[in-house]
Amino acid sequence: MKQLADAAYARPTADDQRATATIPAEAWGKPVDGLRVAIVLRSPPIDKYERLCYDIVAENVLATTLSEMCKQLSARWSSGAGR
Repeated sequence: MKQLADAAYARPTADDQRATATIPAEAWGKPVDGLRVAIVLRSPPIDKYERLCYDIVAENVLATTLSEMCKQLSARWSSGAGR
C-alpha cells in the first residue's frame, strides 16, 4: 500500500537541493520506495582513536523525478512539440 505525505510534509528548499547536489553519486544508496540515503563524512578523523562524524541524508527522488518530468513536458508543450 502506498503511503501519502501527511500535512506536516515540507518540500525540499533550494538550500536542501544545493546541499544534496554536492554529494557524490557513489555515496547514495539505491532508492527504496522513492527515497535514497547517503552517509556523508563531516570531517576525517585526526587519529585512529577519534570517532568519525557523519551525517545521514535522505532525499525524495520520486518527487525530484516527477518535477523533472513535469518541466520536460511543459517545455515540450510550450514549444509545440507535444501537440
